[in-house]
Amino acid sequence: MQRRRFLFTGLTLATASLVGCGGGDDGDAVVLATRRDVTGLSASERQAFIDTLHGMKQTPSAYRAGTNAYDYFVSAHVEAFESHMSNAHRGAGFLPWHREFLMRFEREMRRVSGDPGMCLPYWDWQRPGSYQSIFTDDFLGGNGDPSDLYLVKTGAFREGVWAMGGDFDDTPDEFPDTDGDDVPDIVGPDRLSHRGLTRCYNFLGQYRDSLEIIDHYMDRYPLGRVLNYPNYDAGPFDEMIARSEVDFSDPAQVAAWQQLMADSTSISMRKYLEVRLHNPVHGMIGGQMGTGSSPNDPAFFLHHCNVDRLWDLWQQHHGNAGYPTAQQSHMSGLGARLGVYAEAVRVEDTFDLAAHSGVRYEG
Repeated sequence: MQRRRFLFTGLTLATASLVGCGGGDDGDAVVLATRRDVTGLSASERQAFIDTLHGMKQTPSAYRAGTNAYDYFVSAHVEAFESHMSNAHRGAGFLPWHREFLMRFEREMRRVSGDPGMCLPYWDWQRPGSYQSIFTDDFLGGNGDPSDLYLVKTGAFREGVWAMGGDFDDTPDEFPDTDGDDVPDIVGPDRLSHRGLTRCYNFLGQYRDSLEIIDHYMDRYPLGRVLNYPNYDAGPFDEMIARSEVDFSDPAQVAAWQQLMADSTSISMRKYLEVRLHNPVHGMIGGQMGTGSSPNDPAFFLHHCNVDRLWDLWQQHHGNAGYPTAQQSHMSGLGARLGVYAEAVRVEDTFDLAAHSGVRYEG
């Protein structure tokens, strides 16, 4: 009986490819493309990434008529965010949903660029100083201009060259937590400008002029803490619904919610990764990254690649231990469909990164 095996290639962002080859007793070997640390990309590789994203804005989507290849993903994320019945956020389906999201985005990158091996890079925000080579004038650009509605004026995605699509959330209140305690503390304009991409670096209710705040925050959350969790999740498994019933103007309800989440997060890798690590990065960058239309900021994809990388590292140690059954969660448990996607994609379809996405992570 033939079997399939996976190999990997360490080629560059622009040249890594998926190929088939004869395998003798091993059957067909599939070469895995490599998602690399963004700080290690060359100038030409960064430019290829920039050009591809701009090209996606000019190319019709393969997934939905009437929108371009980039803005489809903004729309899909908004749709997933607007429903408390979605399994894309604040629930066990968070990591599977976004793994599927990244895989589909990469497919569109490859189609638009013509490079079958192009991969998203990841931003390892647990590595001190990593932001310094990303939010630069020649790449993602920096902080928004506080004198002009926090619009980004630098980089390849600045105002005037990177347009906001039709699905645009102007209220930065979906990721309002910058310290992982699940209580809103984000600052910035009440309404975001549709003129272009916005960012408003902030922490604990105070405006900041540097993302050094992420380094200080992540000092408390080393990689080992993620990997040491023995279980994927713990109840409540669908806190999007539970949280919608909390009155955050009532101190007693806030305290009860915080205690519930603290108890659950202490034994749940997914909650720890989503609430303690993922959410605050959105909040600290602010602007569009603090909204349901956060994919308007290309930093979203580098951020979520790292979230997925951490899940993959955890899976290498623990497999899928503690993922809820269908009986434990009809919304996100085994067998549940991932919302928004037209095809019947189920959570377990994403569990094997290599088989699902055809990639591996550098390092």
